[in-house]
Amino acid sequence: MEENTKLVEKVGSDWGGTHLALDLITPDSLVISCGLANDITFDTYLIENKNCKIIGVDPTVEAYKTVEQFLKANKRYKHKFELLRKAVHAKTGLQVNLGGPAKTFLSPDGEIATTISLEDLILSYPGTSLLKLDIEGAEFLALESLRFRLRIPQLAISFHTWFNSKSDQYPNLGVPEALYTSEDVIEICEKIKTMGYKLVYEWHEDDFRLGQETLFIRKDIASPWDDITLHKLKQE
Repeated sequence: MEENTKLVEKVGSDWGGTHLALDLITPDSLVISCGLANDITFDTYLIENKNCKIIGVDPTVEAYKTVEQFLKANKRYKHKFELLRKAVHAKTGLQVNLGGPAKTFLSPDGEIATTISLEDLILSYPGTSLLKLDIEGAEFLALESLRFRLRIPQLAISFHTWFNSKSDQYPNLGVPEALYTSEDVIEICEKIKTMGYKLVYEWHEDDFRLGQETLFIRKDIASPWDDITLHKLKQE
């Protein structure tokens, strides 16, 4: 895993960024970035340094205001940043309540949002070079519902339940504490691996959040990377 760490770079801020194999991001390519809130440093870095087009997916007022402010100040990037105000989910067209930063996506008192399935999102934007998911617990339903094999070169996924913890440390009021477990995370990661990916990187803020940030790369382009074994990672 130490060798793998040398092959990734942190893109964006400590809070809103994530680790990528930056050399695999094709210049002028399309990136789907789900979960923005008020930190778009990850997205703007890829626009400015790789000339990527960003499809930002976040239904919140906070995300809308943040993107609008950036585009007002950087009009030359207007065609490079599209915000889709939908909540990623298992199904398209539902009305759901949202949580807030560092909380699960379910909340009795959150903003109301219309959903889009991960499948429909991916099919709407073929040729994507990277999918980033940081969607406050909605990643479970979105990934569990996938019925086709992913082809996207890199998947950067932030989990909100971890390999060594029973649940998110910051659940919303009214949400069952053990809605998802560490075994659910492992199952989803194994599902992704069976689609032809290696888990090449894992980062966590503290020892209670193992698997907080993960990076998967398609096997056919991941020969320099070792595949991280999930159960071994959990034991460590």
